[in-house]
Parts: sequence; C-alpha cells; structure tokens
Amino acid sequence: MNHPAGETPEHRQAKADIAAACTHAGYTPVIEAVAPGWRADVLAQSPESSPHGRIAFEVQWSGLSLEDCLMRQGRYAADGVRGCWFFRHPPRELMRRSPSAESGKRLTARSDLPLFQLLGAANRTFQVALNGQRYGMEAFVYALLTRQIRFCQQATADEITLQAALIALECPGCRGMMTLWQTRSQVSAHCGVLVDVRDPELEARLTFHPAVIAAANQAVNRRAQLASAQSGAFACPHCGSISEPEALRMALYGSHMLAQAYATDGFQIKVSLETALHFPFAHWCFPPDAHFCDS
Repeated sequence: MNHPAGETPEHRQAKADIAAACTHAGYTPVIEAVAPGWRADVLAQSPESSPHGRIAFEVQWSGLSLEDCLMRQGRYAADGVRGCWFFRHPPRELMRRSPSAESGKRLTARSDLPLFQLLGAANRTFQVALNGQRYGMEAFVYALLTRQIRFCQQATADEITLQAALIALECPGCRGMMTLWQTRSQVSAHCGVLVDVRDPELEARLTFHPAVIAAANQAVNRRAQLASAQSGAFACPHCGSISEPEALRMALYGSHMLAQAYATDGFQIKVSLETALHFPFAHWCFPPDAHFCDS
C-alpha cells in the first residue's frame, strides 16, 4: 500500500482504525481510494444488497477552509459518494460561540457535511469528540456505519439541570432583609448534547418549580427569611410586598452579587419534566438507547 509522502504515524493509524470499523460493520474498505476528481483516505463500499452505497472518509491533519471542504464534498456527491470528515482543526467558519460548551465554542452541525473534531489522546492516537463525549476512532466510525448516529434538527430533553443561588436583598416595601433565589439552566438533551436556550418564559417556570422552591427552603438555613413564591413572583416574608423576577434581574444587572452567589453558595438541582421539551437545535445525535431526538 502506498502512503502519501510525509504522512504521520497517527494519520496512518487513524486510517487503519477506520478500515477496521468498515470491516466490522460489513463494508469493504479501500485505503487511499482514487477516482477521477477525488481521493479518499478510506472508501467504505457497502455490500451489493445495501442501499447505502459508498462512503469516503477523510482525516484532515492540516487546516482546510470551509469553501475547499465543500468543494471536495461536492466532487464526492457528483460521483455518488457520501463524504465524512474528521478534522484536528475544523474550519473556523463552522466554530461558533456557545456558553454551554466546555471550551466556549461549538462545532456547527450540518446535514450536508458530516464533520467531526479529533482530539489528541495520551497514547498519540486520536479520539472523536461529540456532544461532550470522546470516542475511539474505530468505535465511532462503526457507530456511524451502523446508523447509531444521525443528524437531527431538534434536541429533546426530559430533565433539566439547574444551578441555583441564594441572594439576600432588602425588601423595597418594608426594608426588611429577605432571601431570594435565582436559577440558570443547562439543558442536556437525551443524547447528551448541551443546548443553548434563551427562553425567558421557560426560565421563569423553572425558577418557581416545586423542586427548586423545596431546595431553596432546605438551603436557606440561618440566612434572612426566605421569600415565598406567589403567582410567578417573590413575596416578602415580612410585609408581603411582591418583587417581580424581571425587576430583580434588573436590580442585580451589572453587580457581582449573583456571580459571587453562584460561586460561593450555589447548588445544583435536577428537575424532571412531565412532558419532554423540544428545542430547535441541529446536531449529530448519538443516543445511548437508539431513541433519537427527532423520533
């Protein structure tokens, strides 16, 4: 077998892992497959009875722009081949800011361009990153070929993790001290993908969820008396004055009180939902039990 000049041992191992996954999944692998207009690191050829045809796998060690990537993807498509890409450094055009992502950036998912990020492992091999998890190359490609991973336009969650914090404030009515609570949500879909949600109505519902109120009562301990929840607002424990959540957020805006409260006295609550929530959120879905987000 002829390998391109200057190819690293890691690149060769990645191709070998892809080829092994192809064989395991019932495909015939061809390493360094060449055809007019394209060349693939590994070409997976499905059995004649399978409708899935040919799949080209590319392991991109060096940088490549999104424009060039789409051009090469178009050449595959023109020849009836589906392309799948693994990048050490994905095209910057596909990286976007994401508060929920560990690195602060997330790789944009596209149905027309299956593209995944490679991360280095301690043994000089590479793993595939998807939805906060890492997978060995062979295991991941096998999952792709056996249709355990697919593109979904929505994310489905039946449980939400909330970060909660208690804040002591002066009641604007009687000037007595009271303790309020605030929450921020992290929505993890059933498949594990973290969803960036900006829904004030949902946030308000979660702030006054019975599980959150119970946890706040348990955490308040020796602090100023805890406010009560009344019709989606806070009521002073001394005089009954109502503080709207939006007014509270405005009062805290620009201060460090809330960030400090989360850092020093924050606590976590898991809220189970009676009805699953669906969010428009395109992603590559890899559920643990074959229940995809769009099914």
